[in-house]
Amino acid sequence: MKFKWEFKERSGRNVIQQIIENREYSKSFFEYNFANLPNPLLMKDIDKAADRIIEAVRNKESIVILGHDDPDGITSTYILFDFLEKLGSQNHYYYIPNRYTDHHGIQQNFIDKAQKENYDLVITVDIGISSHDEVEKLKEIGCDIIITDHHLIPEKIPQAFAVVDPKQSDCQYPFDMLAGVGVTFLLVQVISQKLSVPYDKSYILWTAIGTIADKVPLISVNRAICREAIENWFDYEDANLMQLRKKTIVTNTFFSKKYFILYVTRILSNGRMDGGENKGLQILLASIFDKQKLISSLLEEKHKFESQMFKIKEFLKYLQFDSSQGFLIFVDKQDKIPLSLLGMCATIISLQYKIPALFIHKKNGSLVCEARCTIGFNLVEAFEYCKNDLVQFGGHVQAAGFVIENNKVDSFKKHFKEYVSSHLQEIRNQHKLIIDAIVKPEDLNDTTIHELELIQPFGQKNPAPIFLMKNFTVEIGKEFRINYSDSFNPKPDGKYDIVFNSKNGFSLNMLDYRKLT
Repeated sequence: MKFKWEFKERSGRNVIQQIIENREYSKSFFEYNFANLPNPLLMKDIDKAADRIIEAVRNKESIVILGHDDPDGITSTYILFDFLEKLGSQNHYYYIPNRYTDHHGIQQNFIDKAQKENYDLVITVDIGISSHDEVEKLKEIGCDIIITDHHLIPEKIPQAFAVVDPKQSDCQYPFDMLAGVGVTFLLVQVISQKLSVPYDKSYILWTAIGTIADKVPLISVNRAICREAIENWFDYEDANLMQLRKKTIVTNTFFSKKYFILYVTRILSNGRMDGGENKGLQILLASIFDKQKLISSLLEEKHKFESQMFKIKEFLKYLQFDSSQGFLIFVDKQDKIPLSLLGMCATIISLQYKIPALFIHKKNGSLVCEARCTIGFNLVEAFEYCKNDLVQFGGHVQAAGFVIENNKVDSFKKHFKEYVSSHLQEIRNQHKLIIDAIVKPEDLNDTTIHELELIQPFGQKNPAPIFLMKNFTVEIGKEFRINYSDSFNPKPDGKYDIVFNSKNGFSLNMLDYRKLT
């Protein structure tokens, strides 16, 4: 697919100067750091939630942490569970629903378990903001509920004891794009301050891992947390980190540490089990003697995932659809795609074609969807428009999902198409590449990699820079590791302008090209 290129010629500027000027970074972008984060007590209900947790620990109440099953939820559950242990609690548990057998949110099987186990306090992490009716059921059986979440606020907010979510309209915390683990970390900070009990500094690292994994904007508070973790990487005395490092090499560069974080998140992503257990969380909580065995087991799952992913990418390469209509809805009637890879498929198509991509698969007698889109389109608003067709929906602006009955699919397609038609220009506006710097071959060196650390880590709202190289030839290409696009077959004597980015040093990913001769 060809894109429109937007760039400015800035003579006399090196690579990092071009990026800073073209992106118009503010002074605060570089000055904002972990030491001057906003007061966590500005978060609505966080003070109330902290007091209730302290009371529960002191009274030896039965506490259960209900976490989401992605790396954001796993890291959230880990830091809160571990901190409760440091506070002296001996009566706290966790429960991680498996998305492949359970729908998102609080489900009846958990409510049944809470009643059977006589839990006094339920604390949700990275989950629960859409579970209004389920919270009422938990209250009926005698549970207090604290919700900590970061997802968009529904029309009916659960009437829990405390609701800690920065997206609430009356929340005074000045940054509402935290990951779930970011909200949990602030709660741990507040409890720590109230009791004068220090929290383990490695929680900062695990907060960064969950934050990066959840693809929230890496700006403001999120960026400050992640930079703090990466810059102090080798100062953390963390048994989990040491065991995971044995499986891969980490050097003292942002690119290497970021790659390691992605490696860890891929491991944690494959730990789903039934019965509220999760192998990724088991690794983080296990004794030093058991960690390696569990890590090896999850590495096998990771390798299986990567093998599946290779086959899926080949399938998507030949998927036939009309991208000009501005979206893709693919209903997997022939079980071509494992349920676990729906979101990945949606991400690949969305990034490649710059359109909303929805992949739908059968599950538990219904259908579930994973959807992704690029900047400029709002999936949650689109699903709100189609809500009469859906059993439930939720998520983020650019990454969301829903549950739907079979007999509603055609109606949903009709209404989703209506919504897209009224927002088609917003989608088409994304069919462009905004170039951050024009580079020459000699610019691609260790000095430039080091200078790029000034604006690291890359992620949402602070993406890896896009570069333009003019007069590219096959001979120049031999000097670098370049992942060419499928449509690019350069001639030995040809010259091209190429656009590329790099997320891990100068292994280059080509995004587009134009033939000159």
